[in-house]
Amino acid sequence: YALDILVLHYTLMLFAGFFAVIANAAYLFIKLKGNLRMAGASFAHVGFGLIMLGVLISNYNQQVISINREGIDFGDEMSEKQKRENILLWEGTPKPMGHYFVTYQGDTTVGANTYYNVKYERMNQEGEKVEEFVLQPYAQINPRMGITASPATRNYLTQDVYTHVSSVPKDEEEDKEKKEYETRTIAVGDTIWTSNKFVVLEEMNPYPEHPEYDKQKGDIAVGAKLTIGGIEGKTQHAEPVYVIRDKRANYYDDEVPALGMKFRLMEIKPQEEKMVIGYIEDEDDRNFIIMKAIIFPYMNVLWAGCIIMVLGFAISIVRRRQENKRLAKSKKKRETTETLAAYAIAIISIKFAQCHLNLLFS
Repeated sequence: YALDILVLHYTLMLFAGFFAVIANAAYLFIKLKGNLRMAGASFAHVGFGLIMLGVLISNYNQQVISINREGIDFGDEMSEKQKRENILLWEGTPKPMGHYFVTYQGDTTVGANTYYNVKYERMNQEGEKVEEFVLQPYAQINPRMGITASPATRNYLTQDVYTHVSSVPKDEEEDKEKKEYETRTIAVGDTIWTSNKFVVLEEMNPYPEHPEYDKQKGDIAVGAKLTIGGIEGKTQHAEPVYVIRDKRANYYDDEVPALGMKFRLMEIKPQEEKMVIGYIEDEDDRNFIIMKAIIFPYMNVLWAGCIIMVLGFAISIVRRRQENKRLAKSKKKRETTETLAAYAIAIISIKFAQCHLNLLFS
C-alpha cells in the first residue's frame, strides 16, 4: 500500500531515500562500530532519507475520503476536481465519509479565527461505535481575499486524517444582493445538481399549460417538465414555459415554494435537442460547511526523519564544540612549552656567553 509508487522519477526518489537510510545506518554500525559521538553526520543523513521517504509515500498515496457522491454543484469558484473532492455538511446532520460518519456541530469564533467543530465517528461491522473524536479546522474570512483555511489533524501510528474547510456561508450583506438565474444547457433525461437539490428534465411539452399563459393564434409554445428532488427525499414538479409570439420570446416562470426554487425556460436549441434552463435557489437558513478530508499514510516516517536529522545536527555540534575546546587547550599547552623552551635556550645562551667571556679574560 505505502510503496505503490510506479512513476519513474518518484521511484528514483524512493531508491535515493532507501539508499540514504541503509547506507548511513550500515556506516554507523560497521565503520564507526556504533560510536555515537562520531555519528552526527550519519544520523543527519538517515533523518534526511526518512524525510524523503515520508514526503514521497504520504503524498503519493494520499487518499481523499470526502467524495461528493451526491454530485452537488458548488459553483464556479471550484474546479471540477475540487467539486468531486469536497462534501456538504449541514449542521447537526451526520453523513457517511470513508470509514467514518461526520457531523458538523457548529462553530466558535476566537479573535480573527473561526473554529468549525466536526465530529468523527467510526463504527464496526456490527454498527457499534468504536471511535469518536472532534476536529476543529479553522479559517479566517476576508471579504477581499476570501477564506484562508488551516487544517486540523487526527494522528494515528500509520496514518493521519487531515480536515480543512473549503467554503462557508456568505455574509448576510452578500445575500441581500439581487439574485440572478443560474443557467444550464441540458437534454431530456439530464440532471442539474444545485447546492442541495437535483433537477431532472423529464420531457419537452409542445402543448404546455400555465396559469399566466393565454394561448393565442400563431404562438409557438414549449414547456419543460421538470422533477425536483431534495437531499432529504422531497420531490416536486415544475413546468416553466417558453413562448414565441410576434417573433419575441416570452417567459412564464414556475416556482416550487416547498423547495425554495424558481425556474425559467431561457432558450430552446432545436438542432441540439437541448434546452437552457435557468433557476434561482433560495438560501437554506441552516448553517453548513463544505469540507475536504484526506488520509496521509505513514506521516510518522516524516516526523521521525525530522527528529533524527535534528539529533544528528546536535551530536555534530556537541562534538565540534568538544574538539574546539580540546584544540584550544592543546594550543595553549604548546604555546607554554614553546615559551619555556625559549626561556631555557636564552638562559643557556647567556651562561655560555659568560663562560666564553671568562675564558677570554682569564
